[in-house]
Amino acid sequence: MIYLADVTLIDRVELKPYCLVVETKDRRMWLSLKSDEEVYGWKDDIYARSPLMGFSNPVNFQHKIHVGFDPTTGNFTVSGVPCCASNGSDVVLARFAREMPEAPFRSLRT
Repeated sequence: MIYLADVTLIDRVELKPYCLVVETKDRRMWLSLKSDEEVYGWKDDIYARSPLMGFSNPVNFQHKIHVGFDPTTGNFTVSGVPCCASNGSDVVLARFAREMPEAPFRSLRT
């Protein structure tokens, strides 16, 4: 038995398909599950109930900007920025990307 208060690590491992490792200071246990949904469900539940979280979940969270990557074109995609809305302002986005190529990285740090 492992007590949630004793968990020091939980992570997906490639020992088997759909496998998690749960560690305490004295013990390591591998969980073999049936799907990605189960893996991430277990991982999220254990993480949220163990000291690994360290603090509570965000309150009044707002996702304002999303930066993505298009592997086909090799370009960053941005949504949530008024100047970059999908209303024909692709020219504005292209100029923005040319003039401030580091902007997606800067937004990831904030």
